[in-house]
Amino acid sequence: LSARQRVGASAEVRSNLMQRKARQQSSSRRAMRVVAKDYPKPDNIDKTDNYRIAGDLSRRFKSDPLASSETNHMLALIERPSFVSSAGLELSAAYINKKISNYGKHPSIIDLYSCFPVAIQQCENLLELDPSVPKTITGGMPFAGGPLNNYMLHATVQALLLLRQDPDNIALITGISGMMTKQAFGLWSGHKLDEFSHLDTTKEAEKTDIPKDISTLESGDGHVIGYTVLFDQLDAEKAVIYIEDLQGKRKVVTSNEADILKTS
Repeated sequence: LSARQRVGASAEVRSNLMQRKARQQSSSRRAMRVVAKDYPKPDNIDKTDNYRIAGDLSRRFKSDPLASSETNHMLALIERPSFVSSAGLELSAAYINKKISNYGKHPSIIDLYSCFPVAIQQCENLLELDPSVPKTITGGMPFAGGPLNNYMLHATVQALLLLRQDPDNIALITGISGMMTKQAFGLWSGHKLDEFSHLDTTKEAEKTDIPKDISTLESGDGHVIGYTVLFDQLDAEKAVIYIEDLQGKRKVVTSNEADILKTS
């Protein structure tokens, strides 16, 4: 496609989405629940739109979506049984690993969501990836795109551009919903290798990752299970400490005391 054709294609996709939203608003105006001023809930892009966008991307970039998996089992960090992994992540990654094994080759175009190091590490620990293949095609989140799903759209488009240059490759894109609260994986190819399939692991993850109870104790003994220190430029300002009491319940404690900040 020429540059003018690509611009025209993007404009057409945006126009289709805007027309659909206008029809939604016209047909369901009375049923809309206002989440915030001038922001009715149905205005948000729903799953149908997501699949439509995937179809538009596939047609425009001459690539095929192979498979995807996701988990929407959300727990606050203090409630999570483990701080270093989650059942939803493990189940979703296992599904993608199985799909990859069926193709007889590993993805050579990879972008792991990179808001912070542990996000990369957790995905890399579970995905069966070639260690020699770079884990970003954009330069990473600090250099390309905005937060949350905005970045993954940038990474997906970049992957499809690379697939158009070399359609024999497979591309893998990951997402973690900002705070490792929800995880998702997407596989793409330049050639049709399989019928598209999707797995939502939310229900299974809910059976395994049971939220930890929150402690109501105001004093007592416990184990430090995680901590960090917040800084004001070069000065330590506040310690944030995650504690598990002797009954196995969790609590978040903060402190501005100099002695605690020094030892932290």
